[in-house]
Amino acid sequence: MGKIIYNTEKGCKDMKIRRTIKFTKIAPEKLLEIFKKHQVTFPRSLRIKVLAELIEPKYIEEKAKLISQEKESVNSMSINDYIRLSRLNQYNKLSEFQLENDYGYYNDANLNKVYFSTLWDEFVKHLENHPYVVEVFKDLELLNQTEDLVEFNVYKYNLAFSSIITDEDDYFDGIHLGESVKHFDASSVANEIKKLGEKYDIEIPKYWTKLDMQAKLRRELKIRKMYNDDYEEKIQAASKKVVCSMLDDLKVDSKMHITKSDMINIIIKNVDKNKISEISLKEMAEESEIEETTAKIEETPVVEEPKPEILAVENVVKSGALNDNQIDYTYLLQQIIDNQEIIMERSIAKKTTMLERVFNYIVALLIILVVILWVVFAILTF
Repeated sequence: MGKIIYNTEKGCKDMKIRRTIKFTKIAPEKLLEIFKKHQVTFPRSLRIKVLAELIEPKYIEEKAKLISQEKESVNSMSINDYIRLSRLNQYNKLSEFQLENDYGYYNDANLNKVYFSTLWDEFVKHLENHPYVVEVFKDLELLNQTEDLVEFNVYKYNLAFSSIITDEDDYFDGIHLGESVKHFDASSVANEIKKLGEKYDIEIPKYWTKLDMQAKLRRELKIRKMYNDDYEEKIQAASKKVVCSMLDDLKVDSKMHITKSDMINIIIKNVDKNKISEISLKEMAEESEIEETTAKIEETPVVEEPKPEILAVENVVKSGALNDNQIDYTYLLQQIIDNQEIIMERSIAKKTTMLERVFNYIVALLIILVVILWVVFAILTF
């Protein structure tokens, strides 16, 4: 293990190259330089395969102990034990980062060494299919090998080659995008997901910002076809607390802290703009549908309906219905209500400016005030 003997051919069959390279004794940055020069990449699935196969006995042993402990006494199981058992129940589906973390969890130096050597066995097999395999090995043979190379842990060693490790188009860290949020939410604690972000140089905030919450509110209003200029003015002027209150009014989650599901979505969206999770795909489809609906509404010609006339306030007494000194207050109040409703209908029927809306309300209040004063005067004179 670790000592790779290879045979390659170029041109004639009798032209063979035979070399021995101890990859684990070469600085990762030197190997990386050669691989980049010849555009060599390795599939992440290959690295996951090696990680999983070698650590499986550890998983099986630990899982058996926890199950036995649970059967003996439920009280002997801590919360961490249950979390660990939940992870072990799906150990054969873990992502690369989760596997790397578990190598650190077991902290077995011998297991690490076996992993490094086995990994290069598999990488060399993969290299045999590269079009410039001979040139690659010639350059590798020229690299200095040292016995004093600082020993890496599995995560750091793997991280050194991150730029030449590739995921399949619809995968992230070895997990299918359609299952990514569900997978990490079920098998990782929040702290591990945050560190997953660090692996891909993605910083995950602890709380949503005011801008995030405003965007969430706009999206919900558009979905419900309630979004308009008035709401936009309120959203822009609102504090973070008020924005959350508006979300609460719509029965939408207004929690400021970022959940595990939120974290993995943030990571996926930022690590590769072409890779989005199933949740993000759903959100994008909804946004697209909202935009199309909004565009259709804006393009539809507006047909103006006849405007109702505001009733004359002076006709407060039904002619012939009452005596001269009697006032029909019920009829008067009904006229006031009708006038208010008409004003409100006009305000809703068109997009009025703030100034127009204020003016309408002032007119309505003045009408009410005049009527009240007149009624009071009539009562006093009566």
